[in-house]
Amino acid sequence: VLRGSDGSGPYITIAAGGVKMMDLVARYGDAWNWWTWDLDTQEGFASHLEEPIRNLVAACEAIDRDPHSVVRNIDVYSVVPPGGDPGDSMDHPISGTAEQIAATLLGFTELGVSEVRVDLADKTPGAIEAMAPVVELVHAG
Repeated sequence: VLRGSDGSGPYITIAAGGVKMMDLVARYGDAWNWWTWDLDTQEGFASHLEEPIRNLVAACEAIDRDPHSVVRNIDVYSVVPPGGDPGDSMDHPISGTAEQIAATLLGFTELGVSEVRVDLADKTPGAIEAMAPVVELVHAG
């Protein structure tokens, strides 16, 4: 039993993309983490994760571990809150209405992602408040 899943030790998350590191995730990790950033299209965020996920699945299968037993979480750089302005922070952040942003974030579930952490382009209290409808929509599924 992996530490963390039975409460006997810390939950181990390993950020990895390559084949060698995915072997460590498969053998010792409770969770896998990766990130997405400034891509040409919002669909590009999901496609950016396809190769690392293939590597994760292959590493798990190589040791006869169920690939779905590894929690998948990602960090998304960057999100512009509804009504916000990305400014010069990046060329292609996730942005739009609350519904559009939520749909993009929920799209990651198709890749088996169960946790998404977002980095807001604007880190003010108002921007955080503007994300409330997005969070409500994501939680509603």
